[in-house]
Parts: sequence; structure tokens; C-alpha cells
Amino acid sequence: ITNSTIDEIYSNAISSGAIGGKLLGSGGGGFLLIYAPENAHNQIRSSLSKYQEASFNFDNTGTTLVYKSGD
Repeated sequence: ITNSTIDEIYSNAISSGAIGGKLLGSGGGGFLLIYAPENAHNQIRSSLSKYQEASFNFDNTGTTLVYKSGD
């Protein structure tokens, strides 16, 4: 499922060097995970600067952070 905002974000990311993306989460919240080579990260960040970035790492122990309060 998508909408015009998600389509715009995805198109901007692809145009800025991303290889692909995946929607994560559901309902009124969630994330768009963007996959890109490291040399495209800064351009993608710039093109999507009005959106919040959520950093993450892969972990073998499962989810350790499920909610982050506003900064």
C-alpha cells in the first residue's frame, strides 16, 4: 500500500542514488527503509532532509528499542 507522499519520498531516494526501499510498520506510523550504496547516503539525506532519519544497526538479540520519544 502506498500514497503520494510515500511515492514522492521513494522517487527522491531513487533519483538520489538509492537502489531500493521497503515500507516497515503499519497504521498511522512506520518507516521507509532505504537501501543505497554508502557513496549515495549524503545525497539521499539532502534530498529527504524534511523527513526524520532513524538510525539503526543489525543485532542478533532482536529488537532492543521499540519507541523513541521526541528530541
